[in-house]
Amino acid sequence: MALASCELWCARRGRSSVARDALLLAGDIRYLPVAMASPGPGPALASPPVGPGPTSAGCVVACRRETAFTVLFVRGLLTQSALPPPFSTRVDGRKVLVVTTPTVASLYGHDFASETEKVASRVDLLVLPCDEASKSLSLVEEVCEMAADLRLERRAILIALGGGICSDVVTLAASLIRRGITHVRVPTTLVGQVDASIGIKGAVNFRGKKSFLGAFHPPGDVFIDPDALATLPAEAIRDGIAEIAKIGLVRDPALFSLVANNPADLVETRLQSSGGRRIIELAVRAMLDELKPNLFENRSYKRLVDFGHTFSPALEASYGFQLSHGAAVAIDVAFSAAIAAESGLLSERDYDAIVSLFSAVGLPVYLPRLSLALCREALLDAARHRGGAVNLVVPTGVGRATFVEDADGLPDALLQLGLRRLRERSLSDGLGSVGA
Repeated sequence: MALASCELWCARRGRSSVARDALLLAGDIRYLPVAMASPGPGPALASPPVGPGPTSAGCVVACRRETAFTVLFVRGLLTQSALPPPFSTRVDGRKVLVVTTPTVASLYGHDFASETEKVASRVDLLVLPCDEASKSLSLVEEVCEMAADLRLERRAILIALGGGICSDVVTLAASLIRRGITHVRVPTTLVGQVDASIGIKGAVNFRGKKSFLGAFHPPGDVFIDPDALATLPAEAIRDGIAEIAKIGLVRDPALFSLVANNPADLVETRLQSSGGRRIIELAVRAMLDELKPNLFENRSYKRLVDFGHTFSPALEASYGFQLSHGAAVAIDVAFSAAIAAESGLLSERDYDAIVSLFSAVGLPVYLPRLSLALCREALLDAARHRGGAVNLVVPTGVGRATFVEDADGLPDALLQLGLRRLRERSLSDGLGSVGA
């Protein structure tokens, strides 16, 4: 069984202010006299207040948590009897709860649980109907209830054996059970392998808002087995290609070119060739390289990985989460590219390359519910999520992108031009009635 891996360190540090942080030694708690009436900046915090007025003693606590997770590329994890050594080492002697979906359970679930049982003290299998429409706290509660029934201790492990939705549910459950237990991800979809399962967060939908409730909770390991994609329907491969194209467009022009050369063949072969596996590995590495500096999203709200994820959440919600995530991302990417082209930021040649890739693979670039009103609401919600700035990612070329930070840079007239451009292109490609 071939193995390749990359390791990510996740460090999170809470800080009250630059002035207070400067007073801290590593791992130190420094008690400070604080002027409650007028806590001015800078050195005033370090010296006792002078003169009358209410005062109090206080302390600044440096909060640090450092961990690491490994992303491993494996072959035959679900189809061969031998488990890779890193998996066995992770599970060694622990109780394990495998969470999976009905389809994956019928293909791999019971065999996978049986193999895991050889290295674990106990293995249980929970099958949940994971889809975007049902991705809610109720699914998370089912995992937590099972964990409670099994009396899982803090050393226990949850394993997400499924796609991105399964990963979301398990990640959030793992963050809650006993205030945080280890979880391992074994993504079985292309979206899961190149996007949803290789970050550190998980979320569920709430009151019609996509991924509104969630947590940052790094996995112990992620095992990516391209062989698992062989049984996927074509639509699931198309969805993953949308995510691969997204990261290629903002970071890796060579990756985008590999996909654009023959996207229909990638769907047909389910990326089972050496070239297909190479595309998966490049997409994963590009995604991890982009995520690494800002894993907890506490350094900046400007994230290139948000490309394709500004309008798509509202679009998915407008279809009752019956529109696939990949299709929504493709439309969002195409619309952002149309805005860039109308603004003179993107050449017509590159715009055509982007839209042509999606059309060639069978992904939509426009749907009727992508209206001006929906776009405006989506931009407002994006600003709420991104510290008050829209931070719309728009491509400036293949492998390059910039940000439109403020909604003022996206007037109605510009959005209307972008929508008209996509609508006309969709009609010319014969996709005008899709999803109407």
